[in-house]
Amino acid sequence: MTEPASLWRVLDLLTRPLLVPPYLLAARLSVRAVNKRRAQREAEPAPDPFENLAGVWPDVPPATIPDPECPRVSVVIPAYNEESDIGRLLASLQALDYPRERLEILVADNGSTDATVAIADRHGVRVVAQPKRGPAAARNAGIAAARGDWVATTDADCVVHPLWLRRLVAPAVEAREAVAAVGGRIVGLCADPVARDFCRRESIFDQEQAVAGRLLPFPFVITANGLFRRDVIDRLGRFDEDFPAAAAEDVDLGWRLHEQGFGMAYARHACVLHRHRERGVDIHQQFFKYGLSEVRVYLKHRHLFSRGELARHLWIRPILYRHFWQAVWRGVLARSGAERRLWRLTILKELGHMAGKMEGARRYRTYRHFALWTRE
Repeated sequence: MTEPASLWRVLDLLTRPLLVPPYLLAARLSVRAVNKRRAQREAEPAPDPFENLAGVWPDVPPATIPDPECPRVSVVIPAYNEESDIGRLLASLQALDYPRERLEILVADNGSTDATVAIADRHGVRVVAQPKRGPAAARNAGIAAARGDWVATTDADCVVHPLWLRRLVAPAVEAREAVAAVGGRIVGLCADPVARDFCRRESIFDQEQAVAGRLLPFPFVITANGLFRRDVIDRLGRFDEDFPAAAAEDVDLGWRLHEQGFGMAYARHACVLHRHRERGVDIHQQFFKYGLSEVRVYLKHRHLFSRGELARHLWIRPILYRHFWQAVWRGVLARSGAERRLWRLTILKELGHMAGKMEGARRYRTYRHFALWTRE
């Protein structure tokens, strides 16, 4: 028999003074410690999960969209100092099973200082150059220069399946104007099996959950594998370039699409491989950016939430600190080194996320919501 909701409410209020302050303190202290550790490990080469792709691709059935029905698509790739990855992605894009006269590939260079542009030139793709202003600005520059009716997005550290684009456009072709964005499957690559288990358990880059609105309150399409109607995103203002970190621009665009009544679809067989972060310091930094940008996206869309809901999202939903303490406890009880490492990655993820939200609270002055949160 389940406990009454009121009892859980009382238990939550009683445990907050014990669980929340040390959680916030640990999150705050983690930033300096992780940055120091990250500086020490900058020279260490990261493992390359692309070295062996045998058995990595999921089964992809043959595409059913005939050539005459394939829309004109511009693939936009934001890039900054991606010389180690961009060639591999461009080779996979040029091997696509898609009508060449209906396909355009653009590299939106974000002020690279390495050989990124030279590699793109060698592959014969269009390069849209601009000063370093972040991936959202790079994507917007690529979209402005694009000639296609649809814009597909992926990242430089990805590789696409030969049937990727045919499978990605299929829901849009079948639904006609009812769909304005499509998200494809993102298959995470990790050389470390512990990091692979962590990413799977934490639903890292889970496109199906994102499009269904189960990762966040409203649906969105993760831009590592996305397709957008050009005329619609032009009308909505494209990606917001004012986010403080390279995170949540896709969330913001998805929520704007949802608010205007545009549909989104998930294309399970439109697959890309994506290099997921594996080291604890990198995972902490990634979720710090998510937490920081999360504050801004909720503030920007505050009209979609009640005051209490907004306060919980800006501060600490109970699941966050419960998840943190659960990871600490399970890490203490872990019997193997691999299990301890798994929970350590979870702890660093939770600390980075909350540290980013705390920085967002400072930057956007959301501390005034704290009193409301404590009453919720």
